[in-house]
Amino acid sequence: MPVQQIKAGAKFTVYAWGDERSCEVLEFLEGLAADGDSDAKRITNIIERTANHGTPRNPQHCRLLDDGIYEFKAPNTARVLWFYDAGRIIICTHGFSGKSGRGKTPQSEIERAKGIRELYLKEKKDAPSE
Repeated sequence: MPVQQIKAGAKFTVYAWGDERSCEVLEFLEGLAADGDSDAKRITNIIERTANHGTPRNPQHCRLLDDGIYEFKAPNTARVLWFYDAGRIIICTHGFSGKSGRGKTPQSEIERAKGIRELYLKEKKDAPSE
């Protein structure tokens, strides 16, 4: 399965969808950091805190969007969408910057995360057992 580990902690192991050639979540965060955007550090801190202590209860940092798709939110516009998998695993699907500033995640981004989840679960099911 094409996933890259972002952070392993006491509560969760957080992965990003993608392989060593292309991982959109990591590329998104690296792009924010290269632009000097403070949201890169904020999202990274939220992911690390989630791995170690569990998901934040503050909806300004983490919230359920729809049908098991959640988002990590930075104070400005950066978002990383994700879902739970069995065994205390979180899979981050992709990141984006919300241009509107209204705090509403576009339905197209939610649908995209659902599509990635379907691919992930299909590949997981089809993967040979070790």
